[in-house]
Amino acid sequence: MQMAACDPRRYELDFGATGHANCLANLTLALAAREIEWWQVPNPVNIFQSTPVQADGSFVQLPARSRAGDCVEFRALMDVLVAVSACPQDYVPINGLRPTPIGLEVLDVSTP
Repeated sequence: MQMAACDPRRYELDFGATGHANCLANLTLALAAREIEWWQVPNPVNIFQSTPVQADGSFVQLPARSRAGDCVEFRALMDVLVAVSACPQDYVPINGLRPTPIGLEVLDVSTP
């Protein structure tokens, strides 16, 4: 994890926006059936995000280098609960100022 999930407060403080889609709300909604509240949602692992750390410890939010069709594969070695959010950020160039949907495929390749 490099950066915390964006949340309503960040959009309000940084951009003066209220009611903007955000990763924390997306993840909270995805986990609601498990009765996991927003404050219990762990910070995300940002797979395709390009936010290099600068010498002074700050981040630069650059457009992602990933392209449509890029993928990553994980293998769970135990039962896991996973929540995923496509980044809705459209105020900084992290998504090229144009958020796009993501695809997710879950395979069960367990062996008996």
